[in-house]
Amino acid sequence: MDKQNSRGGRNDRGAGAKRDDRPPRDIVEITDEDMGKQLRKNFELFVSTEKYNKHLNEENNEEEEPEEEKKDKKPRRHDFGVYRRLAENNGKKESMMLHFFLTQVFELDKPVIEDNLPKYLDQLSQNKSLGKANFSEGISTFISMMPELALDSPLLHQLLWKNVMKPLVS
Repeated sequence: MDKQNSRGGRNDRGAGAKRDDRPPRDIVEITDEDMGKQLRKNFELFVSTEKYNKHLNEENNEEEEPEEEKKDKKPRRHDFGVYRRLAENNGKKESMMLHFFLTQVFELDKPVIEDNLPKYLDQLSQNKSLGKANFSEGISTFISMMPELALDSPLLHQLLWKNVMKPLVS
């Protein structure tokens, strides 16, 4: 016997049926280097968002503006959706995303890394874009590549400890 829904139509959904009957997405291939560049760009956007929010905070503390002008200037939140999109659309593992992100981000200037990378990783973990196991696996993969990378950046081990490992442990 067919069940009728409230509109008089047939209700074909069983207890275990999914609501989303869309076909699975096609995986679009992307190189690991391009993925790392997209994640680095996401980090650079994070840095500019942090600068904007810091400037906005300083501006609000210095002078009192009319309420109408303050409404236009709200702190921005960073979008970590690139991690979800890379996983869904490109079939990339989260741990490998972190590995290639770290490979790309350590090419930036030391002050940019020290000022922003711990905050970025903290917000990334709070946002649950990457799970704890993916953080561990991604960092382990990066560490296994450090002998090769250290030739180009002799202080890489110090930067990794100070800006990635130590903040995640605490």
